[in-house]
Amino acid sequence: KGAESDSPVLFSSPDKSGEGSSQFSKVKLTSNFNVSAEAQPLELAALAKDLLSAGRLEFRSRSYKAALSYFWESFLLSALLISQSSKDVVKGKIRDILIFNEGLLKLEGALFQVPDDVLSVIELIDIPSTTDGAGIEFLQLLFLIGTTYQRTQNYEKAKSVLLRAKALLEPERLSAEKDRSANGSVGEAVIQLDIAYLYLRVGFVYSELGNFELAARSYKEAIQVFNATTTHPVFSGESKAKGNTGLVEPFNANENRSLHELHRKELEIALKNGISSALHRLGQIYALQGKSDKAMKSLEDTARILNEIHDVRAKLSNWKTAPPFPFASRCFWEEVSAISTSMILSDANERSGRINIDDGSDSFSLQCFERAIGMREFIMTSVGSISTIDAVCSLQCFEESKWDMSNMDCYSAMLMLIEKREGKKDKKLTGG
Repeated sequence: KGAESDSPVLFSSPDKSGEGSSQFSKVKLTSNFNVSAEAQPLELAALAKDLLSAGRLEFRSRSYKAALSYFWESFLLSALLISQSSKDVVKGKIRDILIFNEGLLKLEGALFQVPDDVLSVIELIDIPSTTDGAGIEFLQLLFLIGTTYQRTQNYEKAKSVLLRAKALLEPERLSAEKDRSANGSVGEAVIQLDIAYLYLRVGFVYSELGNFELAARSYKEAIQVFNATTTHPVFSGESKAKGNTGLVEPFNANENRSLHELHRKELEIALKNGISSALHRLGQIYALQGKSDKAMKSLEDTARILNEIHDVRAKLSNWKTAPPFPFASRCFWEEVSAISTSMILSDANERSGRINIDDGSDSFSLQCFERAIGMREFIMTSVGSISTIDAVCSLQCFEESKWDMSNMDCYSAMLMLIEKREGKKDKKLTGG
């Protein structure tokens, strides 16, 4: 990808370096499919899915520039697909955005040239539905593009894309006043989790931009949606999924009820993981603001919920035998990462230890630092080097050097506490 060859080119993506006279750099594809005016929707959809998958592989290997290029290619194909099916003003908007060069089409395959102001694309396209396959994939791409911008520290662009995704899903949010049927669908619950995870991701971007007030507000909104979703019928076992649509029907006595229970538990893990992530980030903000009591409450709740997740997982002895989820999230939260969980829990313990140093709880602080170090060392010993991979579901990518620095800080704090304790013992012995 990115190399000059005779492979067909779908479109030229913006050159982020700003060097050279051309604003576009060629992006090659392995497909020989020519995207023309007569392109069939099924062919476009298949190519868009392949590009999305290719982008996720690049993201996993931390090749973020290549991933972003694939995601934008897939996004534009999805936009073209929407324009072909809707037959309305969207088609005109797409025609204005995608420049079709017939000469290059004959020589190299298909070439879409994305305008410099590529983010304007996402504001111009409305999706007919957020719950059908095309709508879900469209929102997935917005999430992936926003997350990739976040990884490359392009936070303003990340914010714009993620806010657009949130705006498209927000009308699906269930308020406390809305009645839920006794057989509320899994698809309905999934959308609520997607909305909450988008609030969580937007809050993180605001934090990185230094806007802690808006970040805290987004984290609180995420927690509110997560908490509201806990009352959804799907978590009481009163509904079940039927395909990606989230349709439901009563249990059949001849069906495998335990299989549904596995999926329900996985949903519960995703929900608890989201709440713990939001509480953890909120605790970080409170600590920065000097609100020690609120920070400790958030961090303690984080640790408690993560322990609950561990208990749920421990009871799922046969979870590996379950088939793929019968639903599709738009934020990939079903791919809960053990590394991400360890990052949160170790950081929560370290921060709790530091807060309690100031409050004079030396013994508790020592325990917190020991847990933080022990958890990091266990993960590194069990998993090995993980500094070359990334997971889109994680708020941050893992950086081994940061863990090493955090462990050194913990060791220094522990040494200080031990010396302080020994000093007190000496004073008692000498009557000082």
